[in-house]
Amino acid sequence: MGLLSASLSHRLDEALNYAIVPEQQQLLALLSREAHAGRHYRNLAHLPPDIRGLVLAMEARMEPRLGDGDPQADFASTAPRSWGLDVSTTPQKTAAVAIQWNVDQARIVEIAYPLRADQVVDLIYAHRHEPFAIDVPFGWPEQFVALMTDRQARPLRDDQVPADTDWEQWRTRTVAQRRTDRFIVEQPEIGTRPLAVPFQLLGATAAMWCLIEARLAERGIPIDRSGMSGLICETYPRA
Repeated sequence: MGLLSASLSHRLDEALNYAIVPEQQQLLALLSREAHAGRHYRNLAHLPPDIRGLVLAMEARMEPRLGDGDPQADFASTAPRSWGLDVSTTPQKTAAVAIQWNVDQARIVEIAYPLRADQVVDLIYAHRHEPFAIDVPFGWPEQFVALMTDRQARPLRDDQVPADTDWEQWRTRTVAQRRTDRFIVEQPEIGTRPLAVPFQLLGATAAMWCLIEARLAERGIPIDRSGMSGLICETYPRA
């Protein structure tokens, strides 16, 4: 049995026609890795994330383009774009997508995957005049930060400890949730509960974002963590 089904093999052949040489070499090397492992794949969804992301990036170039003489061509070339960026602690789970907003449609026009933390910095800087919605916590709850500071040298004072009956709410809400988290929880039409940055693995991603934020600041790109100003904001896709 071959590595790829006939339909998937045809799809990858088409994508390779739109790939630049480094992408072609990378894809062929990844496929060789899977072939040596004796694996077989029937469709794109079953491919490993690194291969699937590369194929999708190639296929993004296969989208129809407005040609010469089209009355919308000039508009398409200047249509606004925005980016969605999903940040993880591993490059294989970090990806960015650029969407171009035309008159009557939105199109994926660029995919960046996988991305190391330093490449995230370079990507945002290179497109610093375009909006970025980033799926990563920009910080920790203020009361959690205060708790860590107050408890660093001594136990909490009696006036800092909630009543025994309020311990559960204090632990799961007061010090666990940011104001933005509480807002999402309190909206019945959203109906979801974000992970708590202080007490989940999400905190590791938030810590890495601190370094990305610092490098961007060095390059003259300040970030308003509230999202009220600037072109970079935190987003929560499930909301």
